[in-house]
Amino acid sequence: MPRYTYLIQRADTGRRMSTGVVTASSSPYPTTAQLAADLVAQNRIEHSYYAGGRTCWIWPYDSEQALAHMDTAPAEAERYDYPASAPAREAVIARTFFADDLELSLTGGCPACGLEHDQMCVACGRCNCDTHASCVRPT
Repeated sequence: MPRYTYLIQRADTGRRMSTGVVTASSSPYPTTAQLAADLVAQNRIEHSYYAGGRTCWIWPYDSEQALAHMDTAPAEAERYDYPASAPAREAVIARTFFADDLELSLTGGCPACGLEHDQMCVACGRCNCDTHASCVRPT
């Protein structure tokens, strides 16, 4: 199984984010490009504070090479550039809920229970947040 050395840097400053040696079998990683994509995906998880672009360098492992202070890749390294990550799914969902709650507030609905203005209690006009057992509900 081939062994590779890798260096992942921030695209904006070139600062080292991660280095290491990885052993790749031929079945999950038929190309170094796929290996680089997986390494960058893992790096995005480990360094989630930085959403910017990354550059991943990969080259055949050399047991004589020191990794401790490596900030540049050798000339034979393959370079893979990855753009900034897309907004996190949770952030998109949160913005959607915020927009929905804002719309409910502006139209007279209730963001807490999610009722539109025309879904309020027929008898008293209040939402489901209040208990009003004496009121008649629409059918």
